[in-house]
Amino acid sequence: MVKGRSTDDDKGPVPRYKEKLQKSMDRYFTSIPVGKYVKRANWSISTNPTLHNPSGVGTKRPPTTANDFSNCHLRCERQTLHRLPRSNALVFAFHTYMTTLSEVRDEEGGTIAAELVAANEGLTKGSVPEMYDYKGVAIWGEGVRHFLRRGGRQKYSREYGG
Repeated sequence: MVKGRSTDDDKGPVPRYKEKLQKSMDRYFTSIPVGKYVKRANWSISTNPTLHNPSGVGTKRPPTTANDFSNCHLRCERQTLHRLPRSNALVFAFHTYMTTLSEVRDEEGGTIAAELVAANEGLTKGSVPEMYDYKGVAIWGEGVRHFLRRGGRQKYSREYGG
C-alpha cells in the first residue's frame, strides 16, 4: 500500500474484497502500532517460473490443454507489515519463494504435497468461492492434484482425465 492510497487501490482484483474484507482490513492496518511487526503468508500455483505475471490473474488466462509440470511452481509469499515511527507510514514488504512442483511432490513424507492438494480442493468451500477462479484453478487444478497425489507424468492433458 502506498501512502495516500487505500487498500482498495491495491486489492482491486481480489474477489469480493470490497464487500467482505475491505472495512476490516482498513481498520486492522490503521490499528498497527509503531514497533509491532505482523507476518502472514499466501500461496498460488504459477504455470511458469516468472515472478511478476500480472496478466496471468484468474480466468483471463486462456485455458491450456496441457500443463508442463517442469514449468509449474508453488509460489509462496512471506509478507510483513510494520509502521514507521516518524511518518507513521505502514510498510508492506514481501519475499517470494518459488519451488517446482516436482520438489513439492518428492519432499520426504509428502506432507507439503498433501497440504497443497487439500488447500487446492478447499478453494471452492470457503466464504469466497470465487477464489477458485482468481487463483486460476480451472487451468491447473486437476492436473496439479493428480501430479502431487500419484507422482503424475511430466505432462498432464485434460484428455487424459486425471
